[in-house]
Amino acid sequence: MWSASEMGSDGRASDGLVVDGPFANWDIKYTRNPETKLTRFLGVREVRPARTGDLENAYGQTKFDQAPYDSVAEVGFRPWGAGWWSVRGSREVGGATLHSSHHGFIGGSNGRGSSPNDPTFWLAHSFNDGYWYEWQNVQLARFPNSTHLDWYEPVVGGPKGHNVNDTIVGLDRTIAMTLDHADLAYTYDENIPSATICPFGNLNACISYCPAENYETCSEQCSSFC
Repeated sequence: MWSASEMGSDGRASDGLVVDGPFANWDIKYTRNPETKLTRFLGVREVRPARTGDLENAYGQTKFDQAPYDSVAEVGFRPWGAGWWSVRGSREVGGATLHSSHHGFIGGSNGRGSSPNDPTFWLAHSFNDGYWYEWQNVQLARFPNSTHLDWYEPVVGGPKGHNVNDTIVGLDRTIAMTLDHADLAYTYDENIPSATICPFGNLNACISYCPAENYETCSEQCSSFC
């Protein structure tokens, strides 16, 4: 991926400027920083974009989010999938992973508010959205009568722009309108790692979370996952 024949190499040592590949000397159009060209510093701020098991641990979260609905929330797919939290703790103490650490791993333009200027941003965020979709599918399978709306928080009381019926900044859609990608004009390919792993580590633990009204179906799903 990091070669002149694909997405371009690391930035040059002197200033991080990307000087090969299809995005060499790529113009920065949207930024609040004093930069004009695409830069990268691979592996400087974060030595890797994730660690083995981090995605599986995010998949194991059984709710989407919890108060205070920000980067210090310790429970939920959103903070774990966004990489603010992992088994190593919070991002502030070295627990960064997945979405958060991919920005740090690439660095340069991708490591700050100008990150959408780097074309690799769109690859990474498509992957982030894809594994959220996988997690949603597992929850909907566990509780067949639930909907995508049941697997999103906050409904109210969260930061502005994050509540389910808030309008997304810069768009004319609410969050509720985007939760099911089937309502949107795209699909995912088969390269997203499946979330159909044992959600609670072992079969007995998985079954213990099955609701009485759906126990038989849920138990069968646990058996297939675990």
